[in-house]
Amino acid sequence: YKEVLSATTVKPKKESKGMVLIADDEFLVRRDLTEALDSEFTVEAYEELKELSDNIHKKEYDIAFIDMDLPGTSGPELLKNVKSSSPRCQVILTDSNASISRAIEAIKSGAIEYMVKPLEIKKMPFFLKRILEGRKTREDQKQAKLASALADLNRLICSPLPPEELFNEILVSACTNSSADGGSLMVTEGDELEIRATWGPFPEEVRGKRIKIGERVAGKVAQTGEPIIINGRLSENPDFLSVPEYQEIRSSICFPLR
Repeated sequence: YKEVLSATTVKPKKESKGMVLIADDEFLVRRDLTEALDSEFTVEAYEELKELSDNIHKKEYDIAFIDMDLPGTSGPELLKNVKSSSPRCQVILTDSNASISRAIEAIKSGAIEYMVKPLEIKKMPFFLKRILEGRKTREDQKQAKLASALADLNRLICSPLPPEELFNEILVSACTNSSADGGSLMVTEGDELEIRATWGPFPEEVRGKRIKIGERVAGKVAQTGEPIIINGRLSENPDFLSVPEYQEIRSSICFPLR
């Protein structure tokens, strides 16, 4: 069989204002940031965690200013909640009690910037535009890399390689282009899936092993035809609490090749 990679040209959309979230219990911070950004961005400012929690999943934010010590939570914890509903959001953690350890905590949690109060309000419109331009550049690069990877896979699938060699080449290409540490490729055999190729930390001896369709993560993907993304350990996912896990796997994606 053969896959065809095609592209269409569409009329570019009119660029909309970026959506900015401000979560800070200091009135002056909320007021000054809102006034500085309001002409260039759509701004929502929240003082209390409860009101923010009620609305956080209703919008897709581009940038968020989050106080490290917002009452009722912490900056890194709120960052996780924002990212769960707005994965493309660039989060800036702000701090009145700055220290090296807190700066390290902020960056490790996924913040793009750690800013010490008082903030340089006048510079913020330019700074946020630069952050969004950087995000667009990174996303364009990822799209170009993906298009190249798909073209490579298309050429592989259309090649006259023997099945086992083809499976291995497809798996290696998918893993390297997605920066994965390893993976496996499984083929449907009746009501089972058989591991036909492995790469990375997966041992060679698992090749040929089978699981029932509907069992484990891969079996469920084969049953539903829908991909599954797992962020974190398998034991942390409520849908797979009873499934034995490989200890070294911290996140994974499983998808059907059809």
